Amino acid sequence: MLLFGLASQLAFFSLKTGAIETIMPVEADLPTRINEGKCDRQGRFVFGTKHGVEKAEKIGGFYRLNVDLSLERLPLGECAISNSIAFSPDGSAVAMVACGTRSGAAAAWCVMTPAAAKQRASRCRQRSQAVSRSVVPPNVTSFEREPLGTVYITSARVGLDAGALQDDPHAGAVFIATPPARGIAEPVFRGHNRGY
Repeated sequence: MLLFGLASQLAFFSLKTGAIETIMPVEADLPTRINEGKCDRQGRFVFGTKHGVEKAEKIGGFYRLNVDLSLERLPLGECAISNSIAFSPDGSAVAMVACGTRSGAAAAWCVMTPAAAKQRASRCRQRSQAVSRSVVPPNVTSFEREPLGTVYITSARVGLDAGALQDDPHAGAVFIATPPARGIAEPVFRGHNRGY
């Protein structure tokens, strides 16, 4: 069984029968689509939506599909393009990046408990000198870590004109990095569908 984030709905897909069961629509009244999502440490599916690319407007948002299949919009404001959702190892923090417009206005949100915020800031300062760096295009869209030592970095080329593509010929490519720090296994969705 797979959980799908389709253009304007969440659905289950049966690997046995090929059947798709709609869970619920998402922003069906808006010209947006589901863009990226990941499961948090509690097994809930957290995702964001996006408007177009060329003239993206801040009309989308961030959501969480809970294990009981209820959907809640997270209080993080509106965004044009959501990307790069990540969770701390203990699940006390979530970081999400949202672009305001294609022209570059970007904002990063981090939601955590006050104690975790203090501890995480200290940990980031301590580790900042030890983390390796890789040169990638400016249009990075997501980071995916294969358990447990390889990072796959996706990038975008949509909306870039010929001049930008000449300056950045690797835009749209997928990059692989092997940093010294190792990741942890990603959780899976813990909710259950009604019909299977």
